[in-house]
Amino acid sequence: MSNTSIAAFRTDQANQAYDLLLREHSQWRIAVNQPKFDFEANVIICHNRQVALVWVRHPHIEASDLYQKLGHTLACWWIEVFFQEHVVWEYSFYHNTQLHHQFIPMPEMWDMTEAKLGDAQQLADVWKVKKQRLDRYLRRWDAKLKPRKAYFWSDRSRYKHPEQGFDFIHALTGLRFPD
Repeated sequence: MSNTSIAAFRTDQANQAYDLLLREHSQWRIAVNQPKFDFEANVIICHNRQVALVWVRHPHIEASDLYQKLGHTLACWWIEVFFQEHVVWEYSFYHNTQLHHQFIPMPEMWDMTEAKLGDAQQLADVWKVKKQRLDRYLRRWDAKLKPRKAYFWSDRSRYKHPEQGFDFIHALTGLRFPD
């Protein structure tokens, strides 16, 4: 995986997300709540009653633009988790299209001096999870951070591994994409 992103929308309107994607890209293959990972799908959607995870996997589409459109249409809180070049995961957190905060654990990657460590309390309030469930993921990735699992026994990845972003999404939403 290199330079991809996944968005999670705090909404009970996953069908609206599906409809918008289908209207915009009727030729796309969209997999919804499949038990196995569909490698041919252009979009994968996993949802429950409160959350819709959307992964746009089309090589010629800017996923962030599509997620912005979905956030605006659904008029909800949402988060885009970025996986950068097999190096790091980051996120941007929005309501509709307004950015509220970001998680950027390796600021030097972007010529920044300070890390942005998100807002675990705001995430916990919006997603209805315990703040402690999220705190340990939101750390600066520097020499002091030891590469170990962040929090749960169910985590599949460790600190300083970009795939840890999938564990963060699971801790936040309770959902995982199929293997």
